[in-house]
Amino acid sequence: MFTEAQHLFSLAAAAYLVASIVAAAVRWFHMCAPYDKDPDYYYPGRTYAITAYLSTLVVLPYILNPYSNDAWLLTRIYCLPVLLYFFSVLIFGYFGSMMNLNQWKGTALIAGIPAWLPLLAGVVLVIMPGDQASDPAFARIANYVVYICGFLMSIVCTLSIRTVYKWIKTFDSDEFSNAEDLPLTFAKKMISLLILTSLLLWGTAVFNSQLFMAILHLLLVILVILFTIFTLPPQRKGAIAPQPKEEENAKQVYVRQIPESRVLEILSGIAEVVLERQAFLNPHLTIQDVADRCGYNRTYVAGVFKSELGGFFNYINNQRLDYAEKYIKEHPKASIQEVASESGFSSRQTYYSVKAKLRGNQ
Repeated sequence: MFTEAQHLFSLAAAAYLVASIVAAAVRWFHMCAPYDKDPDYYYPGRTYAITAYLSTLVVLPYILNPYSNDAWLLTRIYCLPVLLYFFSVLIFGYFGSMMNLNQWKGTALIAGIPAWLPLLAGVVLVIMPGDQASDPAFARIANYVVYICGFLMSIVCTLSIRTVYKWIKTFDSDEFSNAEDLPLTFAKKMISLLILTSLLLWGTAVFNSQLFMAILHLLLVILVILFTIFTLPPQRKGAIAPQPKEEENAKQVYVRQIPESRVLEILSGIAEVVLERQAFLNPHLTIQDVADRCGYNRTYVAGVFKSELGGFFNYINNQRLDYAEKYIKEHPKASIQEVASESGFSSRQTYYSVKAKLRGNQ
């Protein structure tokens, strides 16, 4: 028979499970129109969020048997280190997608070994007959495993936060041509939330208390609800400009080594893509896009932008401002919103901001 306290512990975990499943369903089936036409851009990391939500099913044995030491151990393992792993993958996957990073998944699986192995062991314990974790010696060893694996995943989490923070500091001149392509406010909130949640997870693990776990589950319910509501509208703004069909289907060629003598060739490729094909009119143009269409490695293209053209952000937006001036002369009755949109700016506010930054009072 459950005690009254165990009923409360079970209900708190159940509330967290239900909230997570509902959030996964909402994230899977609902996307705001017209952003649902391009989910990869407007909802990056969507599959990672759904996976993280569904991982909460791990607490089901604890909901059904809150008196079971094995189920309790599995729940502790899930909270630390597994949740830390999912948080790390979620934040890195979300912003990594924006940065066009597609080769980190194998590394993420290897980095998650300190989370997956104890989780697998915990599941096996729950399935096995008996209550192995009730043995004091076994419980002591299990505690050490939780702490050690939690520490390792904290390192992974810290590296993810550090990488995203680095992107926040350098994105405008290194990657994107519009500020809205990497939602800075959202990124900072995510980092702060991740740090706070990590401290809560560690506190629950150290105290090893079902009461603290119940409080954590209720706080996670609030977190899941708020996060789901906050991410229903896309954090990225504007619309992606359509690309010529031949560019969409073009074969991506990467040249591994480019000597200095080929700088002029890269400059010629940049001019063809950005100026002749008017790629700068795409409000969400990235340096990776230019590199792909030029057929050169991103590192070399970025280097040429920086050394020869004053930086990617400045170069692209100067082209947009020149185009806007020309558009205003040709369409004197056009609104500023129309001028901004036709010139490759994602919004009127962005047009004013970039113009003030690059042209001053001109």
